Amino acid sequence: MSTPLVIVRGAGSALVLTQDEGGALPHVVHWGTDLPDAVLGDLAHLTGAPVPHNQPDAPWHVSVLPTSGQGWLGTPALEVHRAGGRTAPRWVATLEGGDHDATVRATASDIGLDVVVRYRLDEHGVLVVDTELTNRAADGDPLEVGALRAVLPLPVHEPLLMSTSTLPWVLALTIGSVILSLVVSHYQIAMGKRGGHASMIADGQETASDGRIEIITLIGVVGEYAFNAPWLEYPLGLVVAFAIAHTGYGLFQDGLRVLLQHSIGQEHEEEITKRCLAVAGVNKVESLKTFQIGSTAVCILTVTTEHRTGTISHLKYGIEYHIKQYLLDSGFSDCELNVKFEKPEPARHRIAYAVVEKESESATAALSFVVAPSIAAATHIVVCDLENGMVVRTKQEEKPTDLPAFLDKKRVVRLYLFTADPAQLPGSNVAVLSSTSYQAELLGLC
Repeated sequence: MSTPLVIVRGAGSALVLTQDEGGALPHVVHWGTDLPDAVLGDLAHLTGAPVPHNQPDAPWHVSVLPTSGQGWLGTPALEVHRAGGRTAPRWVATLEGGDHDATVRATASDIGLDVVVRYRLDEHGVLVVDTELTNRAADGDPLEVGALRAVLPLPVHEPLLMSTSTLPWVLALTIGSVILSLVVSHYQIAMGKRGGHASMIADGQETASDGRIEIITLIGVVGEYAFNAPWLEYPLGLVVAFAIAHTGYGLFQDGLRVLLQHSIGQEHEEEITKRCLAVAGVNKVESLKTFQIGSTAVCILTVTTEHRTGTISHLKYGIEYHIKQYLLDSGFSDCELNVKFEKPEPARHRIAYAVVEKESESATAALSFVVAPSIAAATHIVVCDLENGMVVRTKQEEKPTDLPAFLDKKRVVRLYLFTADPAQLPGSNVAVLSSTSYQAELLGLC
């Protein structure tokens, strides 16, 4: 038989304590939502139970201060000792209170201990437990306290199911969020592609992923409610995690691909090179580098041309026009072109003229030469440096005794004589050709 219940109420919550006869420690009957007064009388019957064979005569309850002395095998509420002495107290307790608080006073005279446990529900319905321990030893022996804990029963976990009144609102909000996410993502991706903004396209893809996750959430809400299957939240949670990881991986791959991209494609570069060479005045495409920023193609190229500065602007316009037209037709929204021009490397080689000293009419006049009709008649050799067919330097030297060795040392490729059919030099690879004039001034040798 149980004593009357002590009920602590506060903010829609309730704590119900009761105590068996004989000064036993009280135990918690109910802790949770507040109960109507009509139900309180039935709680007393819940503390009793049938006594089967080979069991204690009275049912055993978890008290507010369970210890090993009561047969409690879990973590004890009280851990104390006196120099390693007995620590299983025998309590004599009282229970008092009601409305907003309750107090349990327990005494263990065998080891000289008093414990006071106070329960209170605050204005938010939160249970506050204060525990006080007093050493009552007559001889004043010190008490070693290992732990003093508040022990309360916890209910079995019950899965949360959607109520009938809440379901329509949840469905309306979730469906509205799905529609909004899909519409916004479609708009962001379309505007990003039209304007060439990769960040807006990525934002649209992330918003589309949010819409797919919301669809999965909607399936979970309907499934749990329709089939009374709260376990659906676990596999669907894995699906949501996979969807988030998949979207994140895709965005990371796209960003990394743009960051590390060295070219817009070999086929595009080959076509750009072909179109550059088709422009009149372009000798060669020395270098070409392409990459992509969003949907904008960037081209940096260097071409060689013999055009002078005055005509470079016209040549640049022709190159940019052909490349831009091709890139826009290939699906790029815009293009940035950086064209540089270089002069071609000059074609350098050396030639030589066999010349003979011309008699001057005055003793004070400078020496002059004419192209010799034969090697035997020549007195000097004029070595000429040519760049792109133009004489840029000349050097006159006396005819050496070993002419083939001299010409090889000077890296001369052709030797000119003023004769219709000049004889070739024996033992030399230098070609001997006929000069177009015998006058050194006309040939640019002076």
